[in-house]
Amino acid sequence: MGPNTSFNHVNIREELSTNIVKGNHHMELLRYMAFEIINDIPAQALVIYTDGSRSDKGRAGSGIYCNTPEGDIRCSIRNSDHCSVFRSELIAIRKALDYALCSSIGITWILTGSRSSIQYLKNWPKIVDKTGQDIVSKLFELVQRKSLYLQWIPSLVGVYSNKTANDLARKVLLCNYMRNTKLEAKKKKRELCHFNIVFNSDDNVTGRKYFKNGKRFDWWSDDSRKAFQTKTQCIIDQYNTYLNYRDPKNSADVMVDGNKTQVENLADSAGLKLAYLAYQTWVKLHGSELKLPGLKYNQNQLFWISAGRALCEEVNLDYIMKGGSNGEYFLPEARLNGQISNLEEFAKDFNCASDQFMNRKNKCQIW
Repeated sequence: MGPNTSFNHVNIREELSTNIVKGNHHMELLRYMAFEIINDIPAQALVIYTDGSRSDKGRAGSGIYCNTPEGDIRCSIRNSDHCSVFRSELIAIRKALDYALCSSIGITWILTGSRSSIQYLKNWPKIVDKTGQDIVSKLFELVQRKSLYLQWIPSLVGVYSNKTANDLARKVLLCNYMRNTKLEAKKKKRELCHFNIVFNSDDNVTGRKYFKNGKRFDWWSDDSRKAFQTKTQCIIDQYNTYLNYRDPKNSADVMVDGNKTQVENLADSAGLKLAYLAYQTWVKLHGSELKLPGLKYNQNQLFWISAGRALCEEVNLDYIMKGGSNGEYFLPEARLNGQISNLEEFAKDFNCASDQFMNRKNKCQIW
């Protein structure tokens, strides 16, 4: 592509409407401006929200959120340490373009909270960095068959979808992920992006009630529905046996409510298994990675260790108790052990005996 390449169907915009009621509070003013943009987007368009974030310790992440008739798409990407917020914003836009390329919808709006990214991409003929060039290449591919709008909107002003993208970007900043190799980072990206694709199969979410073209249609057979309910009950019963916390007031054990947490438990198990299978496919194509010096763990075992570290956090008991009183939140230890103990692949990679805690005899698996 040269400087004369035309993007006839791409609109890169940082401008907002000036039709604002004077005297409003600054936050309300920005929220009004954001919703003016959002409310003018055609109902049939694919709308993707992106954001980037960086912690005080230099950890950086990108978040992508999109609501479709098939369900939500949520993706968190852990970027290299000390990656700038600006670069993280561009990485989020690049990922959003991947979703747009895979979609059959003819109009795409990407709403970013980064005005500097929009200004940078408007000057696309002068872009020389790899991330920027990747974006330009995807733009060129996309506009051959679709219309695209790249629009800046004010960030964190009370727009749910924008806040969700920001939360997804910040989600991966909470843990110091084990990033021994570049592939380790790729494995983590796969897991976090798969999570909510599987999430939408649950009976409480409407994903299964829409056909691939977006029309409402319950495409599951009665046998499929009954089989899913049976397997779901297995997950519910399993998590009902896990301790959530011990009430400090009366020393009573409060258990996890398997019914109220089933959606995330189903998604955890299926998403982690998909990530593992994706890694095995990569190994078949490219060969096994070299074993890292000084470590006793092989690459498959490092995959599971990395998955465990994704849930590492220092938990405030008061926070758990506020949600734990009705079972909606529970400790990461139970969440991790619950999903991994159901996977034959984990037991095989660590040579777990058949009677060990992390190798359940009666495994609960949806797929």
